[in-house]
Amino acid sequence: MPDLFVAIATFFWLSYVPIAILSLYRIIKNRNVFVEKDVRRIHNDPLIIFQITTRSATKTQVVRRGIQSVIDSAKKVNYSDYKVSIVTDDYDDVRTLKNIKCEVVAVEKGFTTNAIRKGRALQYAVEHRRRTKENTSKHWVFHMDDESYVTPQTILALLKSIREGGHVAMEGPIFYPLKFESANRLTAIAESVRPFACYDCVSQMTNPPPLHMHGSNLLIRSDAEDAIEWKFGPTLAEDQMFGFKIYEKYGPGSMGWHGGILLEQPPLNMKDHFFQRRRWVLGTYQNLQKFPRWHRYKLAVQVAHLLPRLCVRGVVHGADAVQLFAGVPCAPQLRDGAGRAV
Repeated sequence: MPDLFVAIATFFWLSYVPIAILSLYRIIKNRNVFVEKDVRRIHNDPLIIFQITTRSATKTQVVRRGIQSVIDSAKKVNYSDYKVSIVTDDYDDVRTLKNIKCEVVAVEKGFTTNAIRKGRALQYAVEHRRRTKENTSKHWVFHMDDESYVTPQTILALLKSIREGGHVAMEGPIFYPLKFESANRLTAIAESVRPFACYDCVSQMTNPPPLHMHGSNLLIRSDAEDAIEWKFGPTLAEDQMFGFKIYEKYGPGSMGWHGGILLEQPPLNMKDHFFQRRRWVLGTYQNLQKFPRWHRYKLAVQVAHLLPRLCVRGVVHGADAVQLFAGVPCAPQLRDGAGRAV
C-alpha cells in the first residue's frame, strides 16, 4: 500500500513537469513586458471610467479603499479626466457613498437581461453608459473588483497603452499583498504564486483568443464593450466569454497587455478560496458548449489536471466530466458537495 501511494503521488507530481517547463518559458519570454516600466507622464489624456462592480459597498468596506486609491493615485500623477463609477446591487450604497467622489449606479431590482450575478450588473452598467453617451471610442472603462487597489503606476501604464493605441481590450498583472497576513495561511500561500501564472496571461492576451481572462485589471474601450455587451446567459465566467467575443468581433490584433499593476487581497478563508476555484471551473464548463470545437478542446486540456480533484470533492459530477473530456456539448448543471443538482 505505501508503494502504491508513492506511485500515485509521483505520477501527479510528474504530471506538472510539462506545465512547469511551459510556465518557466513564459516567464522568460514575457519578463520585459509583464510590468510596464516606461511610465513617463505625457499630458494627452483620455477619459477613463474606473468601474468597481460590487454586491454592496455598504457591507463591503474595502470598496471605499479602492475608490480612495484611484483618487489618491490620480492626484499623484496629476490626472483629472476620470471618474469612479460604483455599480452595485445595494440601493443603500447611494447613501453610504454620498460624501465620496464617485458615481453610484444602483442596478434596478426589476432589471432583467440574459445574464446572471455579476454579468447582470455589468450589462446594466453598459446600458447606463449608453444613456449617458459615454459609450464612445473616447471613453475607456477600467474594471475593478471590490478589493482592487490602484497605484500611480497603474494609471500611468493605462494612459500610455491608450495613447499608443491599437487595442480595444487590455489586461495587466495582479498581485495579492493586501490583508495577506490576515488571510488563512494556505489561501495566502496559494495566492502568492498567482502573479507568476500571470506571465501566461501575457501570452494569452497577446495571442488571442485567451483561454481565460481576469475580470479585474481589465481595460476596455467603451464602444467595444457596448457592442459586445455581457448578455451571455447563465455563466459564472462572463469575463472568459467576453474575451472570446472581443477576439471574434475585432480580430487577433484587438487585445493586448497594458502592464499596469493592480493590488488585491487573497480569499481570507478556505471556504472562499475553494468556491472561487469552483466558480472558475464551473464557469468554463458552462461556456464550453458556446465555443467552437477547437477552442473547446484547448480549454478542456487546460482544466484537465483540475477535474479529477474537483470530481472527488463533488464540484463536478463524474458523468459530466466524461462529456467534458469527450468535447460533447452538454447542458452544464451546478451541483452541491453531495452531488445534488442546485
